[in-house]
Amino acid sequence: MNAFLYRMPSGIAGDVSRKSHSTIEAHNTVSGFAGFGLFGKLNADGKFAPLTSADTAANIYGLIVRSYPTQSASNGFGASVPVTGFNDVLRRGYMTVKCNAGTAKTGGRVFVRIGAGTEAKPIGGIEAVADAANTIEVPKALLSNEVDRLRVQAVQQFGGNIKPDQLPAELFEEQAKRRVVLGLIVAEVVKQFDLKPDEDRVREMIQEMASAYQEPEQVVAWYYKNDQQLNEVRSVVLEEQVVDTVLQKAKVTDKPVSYEEAVKPAAAPGAAE
Repeated sequence: MNAFLYRMPSGIAGDVSRKSHSTIEAHNTVSGFAGFGLFGKLNADGKFAPLTSADTAANIYGLIVRSYPTQSASNGFGASVPVTGFNDVLRRGYMTVKCNAGTAKTGGRVFVRIGAGTEAKPIGGIEAVADAANTIEVPKALLSNEVDRLRVQAVQQFGGNIKPDQLPAELFEEQAKRRVVLGLIVAEVVKQFDLKPDEDRVREMIQEMASAYQEPEQVVAWYYKNDQQLNEVRSVVLEEQVVDTVLQKAKVTDKPVSYEEAVKPAAAPGAAE
């Protein structure tokens, strides 16, 4: 006997959460998807199709949605695969997905498998670590995370009875892009020079901040009991160490200029002299 399920069990890949904040489109889908909650692209015929080893991040179009109702007899619990024909595709929003490699972290890097697919690591699946040419990074995931952080900061700064996700993403995209690029540069320097937060500098920074309070010892103790706050200080210290490292490695060349040249505003790109 077949049972028809009209409510998505929580935690199943392909489930769309916060549907009111999502952009979902219906697309004619070709065969080949190993499951739901996987990235795909639009092929030359305009159909939603699995990614291939030749694709780049620019080819990614969206995530295939597990829509309801479904027939439980033919769709195993969390193990069904999309059928050909029209399926929903998430273009923007929130979805339950499975991280097939590495450990997912807030603000962490997101990779999508495009080659050497297996049952455990399907094509289009999400992974938290790179696998050479078999995965590509999704930079927009970083941008989305940064936009969300800026939204929260704006609400905290200006107050008001508004939720962060009610603020248009477009207001924060340019600033988010700059911060993401800077973050990637910092991460590359940290990786290249194997930098670690200097714990002495971390303690000095915490003690300096705590000195503004009546009982600085309690403030210091509070930081060391709260991992999130402590890690934020460590991040600031690590960024300072990155700057120090870059300055140490930089080659500086002196160039004599007149006072007028020094204070002259830089010309806009492409502007005539």
